[in-house]
Amino acid sequence: MNKQYMPIMLSVAVVTGCGGESEAISANSLSSGVFSFTGDFIEQETVMASLTIEDQDGIDQMELGYRWYDDMGVISVTEQLVLEPKDVGKNIHLEVTFTDDMGNEETLTSQTYTVEPKHELALFYSASNYKISQVKSTDFGQSWSSEFKIDQDETDPDAAGYYPNVASDGKGNIVAVWTSEYVDAYGGEYDPVFSYSNDNGLTFSDKALLNPSDVADSEGDEDPTIATDKNGNWVAVWSSGENIDGSGTDGDIVFVRSQDNGKTWTEAQVLHSFSLSDRAHDWYPTVKIVDDRWIVVWMTQHDFSGSGGTDRDIVISYSQDQGATWSDPKYVNSWAQSDTNSDDDSFPLIDLNSNGSMVVAWSGHNGEADYDIYAAMSSDFGETWSTATKINDYGNRDASSDHDYPRHVAINENNTAVISWHGKNAAFGGGEDLFYSSSFDYGNSWSSEEIINVNPDTTTQEYAAIISGPDDRWIACWVNGDGSVATKRSTDLVTWSQAQYISQIDSAYYTCNLLYH
Repeated sequence: MNKQYMPIMLSVAVVTGCGGESEAISANSLSSGVFSFTGDFIEQETVMASLTIEDQDGIDQMELGYRWYDDMGVISVTEQLVLEPKDVGKNIHLEVTFTDDMGNEETLTSQTYTVEPKHELALFYSASNYKISQVKSTDFGQSWSSEFKIDQDETDPDAAGYYPNVASDGKGNIVAVWTSEYVDAYGGEYDPVFSYSNDNGLTFSDKALLNPSDVADSEGDEDPTIATDKNGNWVAVWSSGENIDGSGTDGDIVFVRSQDNGKTWTEAQVLHSFSLSDRAHDWYPTVKIVDDRWIVVWMTQHDFSGSGGTDRDIVISYSQDQGATWSDPKYVNSWAQSDTNSDDDSFPLIDLNSNGSMVVAWSGHNGEADYDIYAAMSSDFGETWSTATKINDYGNRDASSDHDYPRHVAINENNTAVISWHGKNAAFGGGEDLFYSSSFDYGNSWSSEEIINVNPDTTTQEYAAIISGPDDRWIACWVNGDGSVATKRSTDLVTWSQAQYISQIDSAYYTCNLLYH
């Protein structure tokens, strides 16, 4: 806890100080003092103000009046101010009033402070009882909180949750979505559900359907992902087998929107009108938002060009009007119009930064029997794409049955990109392990793969993620074959700390989703 001191000689005007440490202020030529704060102007902190005043007119009978202001007006009238997540980004100052012994009414005004977010690292996963849970860290993964269940519904003992996907606006609002199963009230099939937090993840709402009308059908809806523009707008997308808008039951990409931080959602809509007439399968979508551009990438069997065939291809579409309209889908896999109907490209993942740089990674055949990891880059928010590059070097020498699947993609503001995946590399034994490759030049070149998990053996490690944090730090997380979860940290994506197992997690299944917010 910090204590900040500000010498005061105030005159009805604010005089800026240096880093919140001290301010010289004068109310009249006979008044001076020291204004001090205990605490930091950070969300979920409490700031306490105190004032030591000297006034030659006398202040023996002085009573202080406190008024804390944000950009909109008075928010508190005591010496104490409790900062909430909703205060992040607000400009705060304090006015203190008093009357000296000569009857002079004085006002002392502090400098202005901007409330900063309390950055945390959160790990979301499906726990041993298939309940979506989280652990949190305030020191970028060096220590972790106890396990907290987001889904606390115990009415359905067989209910399960898989593959959580989470977004935060950095202002205390977090929304988690996942695929539910065996929930009697929802019909028992796969359904996308959500839960929201307005207190930076301290508590979460009860889970609810993203599509409330999806309670009577037998068609599966799965793979929901979520994103926010951090200005109150949220979008969730998933693959639906339900007949939405007359789209049939072949499986189409649908979306819903929220403008109240996840409390309520619009009715589900198909992303594109071609869904109303085709019978091709669309699934495995991922959504991201930067500024006013909403971007969705997914795999599809729809032939958009007349030469795309009926194999699976990777496509992307974007909206610049909050989902009212969407661009025509574009192929991301550069061979989409020249490969054969057996050359499937599947399971795309995407990330992007505010510079317009994007990376998409996926599993592709590209004329080979097994799935390998491929990636393409864009530097113009997805308008144009590079030729796809094979990422896993060992893909040129592995067996025809040794498939590789992407697990996470990240690109930071410095355009450093990293792809993590799960696959079988004979150089590391007979099991399936987790690997990563990084690029430091906008995806023009990629490093040779490195293993993420420790002690590779004959067991299977399937889920991993690597994300960036403050000061160009990175953290890797993975789930071992026995369900234990481990992390390690790096500052250069080359050397890593020793693996640290998160003892608070008994066992995890179905993804290792990290959120730094």
